[in-house]
Amino acid sequence: MIGTCPYAWKTVVMPQRTGVTGTPRSYVTAKGTWPDGPFRKDTPRAVYYAADIAKRLKAALEASGESVTAVAAALQVARSTIYDVIKGETFADVRTLALAEAHFGVRLWPDPAEAACLPEH
Repeated sequence: MIGTCPYAWKTVVMPQRTGVTGTPRSYVTAKGTWPDGPFRKDTPRAVYYAADIAKRLKAALEASGESVTAVAAALQVARSTIYDVIKGETFADVRTLALAEAHFGVRLWPDPAEAACLPEH
């Protein structure tokens, strides 16, 4: 399936946890709000991904009309996991993202074109 994907996967930069301390929301400036920012100048790229994923997950959840409890059961995660990702308390793991994308039928991971515009930190 990856071989037929139209995206140039070799050029996509995957965020790494190296150098990321604290929660994703801890990188929001004092005048900002999660997940919209603004973010501190030293914000790692992974935090921008987390903010975008939080926005997309919240939108998908609201559009579905399902309860967090029902979605959590479908994804086989605790309800708190969904809340924590949306609130920026934790980073979503790949398994949860994959299951959520399949469940909602929408992309939660940032698009490669959008990711290319993120700051380099």
